[in-house]
Amino acid sequence: MTLTLPGTIGICANDTGRFTGFAHSLCGVQSPIGSKIAWAIGSDIAEGREILVRDRMQGDWMWFMDDDHAFASDTLMHLLARGLPVIAPVVLQRQQPFLPVAMIDKDNRIDLTQQPSEGAVEVYATGTAGMLIRRNVFEEFARVWPDEPIFEKHTGTSDDYLFCARLRQLGIPIHVDLGLSLGHITTTVVWPDVLADEQRVVTFQISDSFRVSVGYQQE
Repeated sequence: MTLTLPGTIGICANDTGRFTGFAHSLCGVQSPIGSKIAWAIGSDIAEGREILVRDRMQGDWMWFMDDDHAFASDTLMHLLARGLPVIAPVVLQRQQPFLPVAMIDKDNRIDLTQQPSEGAVEVYATGTAGMLIRRNVFEEFARVWPDEPIFEKHTGTSDDYLFCARLRQLGIPIHVDLGLSLGHITTTVVWPDVLADEQRVVTFQISDSFRVSVGYQQE
């Protein structure tokens, strides 16, 4: 019965729409009957998450999503089926070197090559986008820190990892579902290019520091 309880999909988004891929994913999302979508609009993501939990959350859970992600339609339902207090899919950075955002301990990111392709694994920390959190987790926050914000902001540390640090303080385990992935959307510039050996290639500029070139063919 718990798996079918409705909850809230909490969207943190910029003032203007960023990616059609996100909108496409959101339009197809599967969720328990009675669930709602709530929005927090603005550039301060930590503040947006705070507003979503404090003022706009309904139901048994909150599934955070940001507007630079894509996901399969059944992702939320699979996360709910785990029945865990805090769980997120596998997410990569959207900039080079494209490592997982999940940390296996305070110094090391999870090594996906050493993990199975299915199952839930406990982690030290992970990103908040795509994270499913049960209501009783936030209730525990309010009990222990009644006058403090849930999502802190400190220079040099992401609000995602600060949130996970407080989960660890409460003894609440954080899991990543190795069988589920969340796409991190970025922009790519496609250039006609020429290598030093005069070979014609197509170069994909993914960021200032990362370019991928492939052979050019024209039939």
